Amino acid sequence: MPSQCPDCRYWAVFQAALAPWFGDDDDIALWETAIKTVFAESRLAIGSYDRKDRLIAEIGRCSHWIRPHWRTKKGTAVPAGYAKDVDGFSFHSLPDYDWSLKWMFDADSDTWRSLDRQPSRRPLTHRITIPARTARHPRATVHTIWTPGSPENPQTKLTIVYGFQRCDTNWQLFAVWDHTHQS
Repeated sequence: MPSQCPDCRYWAVFQAALAPWFGDDDDIALWETAIKTVFAESRLAIGSYDRKDRLIAEIGRCSHWIRPHWRTKKGTAVPAGYAKDVDGFSFHSLPDYDWSLKWMFDADSDTWRSLDRQPSRRPLTHRITIPARTARHPRATVHTIWTPGSPENPQTKLTIVYGFQRCDTNWQLFAVWDHTHQS
């Protein structure tokens, strides 16, 4: 029996917890492709991280998106959320979750464990936001951010946005945008 890729194994852990939260208009194929893509890109950094801070993955859905002015060459807009602390919208705020779930990375078993409460120390959190209603749309933009920083640079926030396009029943990555936040 062939061994599964680690990112496929991670998806199985996440899918079991996420499945009850999916709506009829959420395309599960996008969720699987997006989560495998995000964790394939961050796997080396996560696996080699040896500091005391915990690594948390928070994965959730957002149905409220603002179209900012920045676009890829293929026309996909980077999403932004509604800012709760200002009137109206903010292109610099995070997407606002409809719901989200959290896991903590267990380096000893190389897997993610469901998290029901925040660890006592301030963790590095990989916040992954997938848009709602993806079953009706041919494109989707997945927003991720490491806060307060990434495993490579724990003091500096890192935002990575992934553009996906539906091809028949599968989703393919076609654009990636990343931004390191300056203090």
